[in-house]
Amino acid sequence: MVYYKIEGLRMLESLELDVPPFQILSYPSSDIELRSYLNDKIDPNFFPNIIGDRIGVTIRVSLPGIKDRIRLGRHGGLHITKKEQAIESIIERFDKYGNEAKIILQHTVDAMCSGTMIKDSKSVVEAVPGDAVPLLEGKTQHSEVWGLNVFGRWVKEKSIDSEREDSQLIPSNIFSVFTDIINQIKGNAYFEWSISKKRKIFFYDFIELN
Repeated sequence: MVYYKIEGLRMLESLELDVPPFQILSYPSSDIELRSYLNDKIDPNFFPNIIGDRIGVTIRVSLPGIKDRIRLGRHGGLHITKKEQAIESIIERFDKYGNEAKIILQHTVDAMCSGTMIKDSKSVVEAVPGDAVPLLEGKTQHSEVWGLNVFGRWVKEKSIDSEREDSQLIPSNIFSVFTDIINQIKGNAYFEWSISKKRKIFFYDFIELN
């Protein structure tokens, strides 16, 4: 059975993009107690505190087949900095989604902005300040949309900002990264990314689009 979130991470690595470090955790066999298993598997040094780069971890849920394709598994928090807190969140995820779930324990970017990119008949990037959750849940008050025009240039198509209409979330030098990816991959695809406060872009989700 395919776990699309995990496959997406492997694809991002194969594209030689920067992916926040991650660990995959499966439910243990029936003769092993879950909390003890997690305590043994999770390194207490896996929780970064690098200001401007990565702070804490995210608890992501990957489910088999179509459940992952439509992203039914909800994450268990961002910027978790304590092993004990991570273990509690993982146990809650397994209680909710069952033994078939796999957990992706992944470094959280200390983000200046985050967003999505779609390569399709028209390539589009959407961004919000900070973490990606407000964008993915449709709760942001500040966002911008950029499209790749026929001349290969990124043009801002939409901006929602209650304070500054002329603001730009994405650093100008990052657009060349998006263009390189679009030129590199075959077919259509969806990406999720975050740019750290040190202006390094990380990718953490990829889906091939039909």
